[in-house]
Amino acid sequence: MKVSNIFNYFSDKKKERTNNNLLNVKEREDLQQRLTTLQNEIGVSFETKVIAVTSINNDELSARFAKGFADAYALNGASTIIIDANLYNPSLSVVLGKGENKNAEQYELDKSVSCYCFQKEVYPSAYIKEGNVHKIINEKKEQFDHIIILLPSIKKHKEIVLFKDVLNAVVLLTERNKTRKQDIYEASCYCKQEELPLAKVVLLK
Repeated sequence: MKVSNIFNYFSDKKKERTNNNLLNVKEREDLQQRLTTLQNEIGVSFETKVIAVTSINNDELSARFAKGFADAYALNGASTIIIDANLYNPSLSVVLGKGENKNAEQYELDKSVSCYCFQKEVYPSAYIKEGNVHKIINEKKEQFDHIIILLPSIKKHKEIVLFKDVLNAVVLLTERNKTRKQDIYEASCYCKQEELPLAKVVLLK
């Protein structure tokens, strides 16, 4: 079962809950089975607190994945915040139809999922090193069950290593027929070299 198909299912089920349509026994069993499948596909359990999502070369892919993963957490009864820490090409607001963010802001998508977007910076590495992003992450740890951090393409930028001390897992996304095997290998080796908690390389259509 493809991850994208699972996410579409979660999105539909969240809408049903929003409309106060309760899931029957069979639907709840089906939901639990898909949640288990998702955990196996991406190598991250639903007890994991702070997860980084990055890709080889597609930032919007990471944003869509993060939203789907947050929906899955919500259906599992947990609160989640997605932090767009991609200061080169912040794309979460655009993917969610909010337009390009001009200033740092937090907003709710629904009762279970919130988002935090930083203002695009001229010198992202310096901004991160100053501790600005880490401060926000530590604050949100007290408020939410899970934090999903969007990071820039690991092929182009290496800021992910600056988050090593706060991450519990890293999900590396690739696109079918659009990502070279050599790029995947090099990204995986980089995570291992820097001792990043790489959960899995996930191939998306």
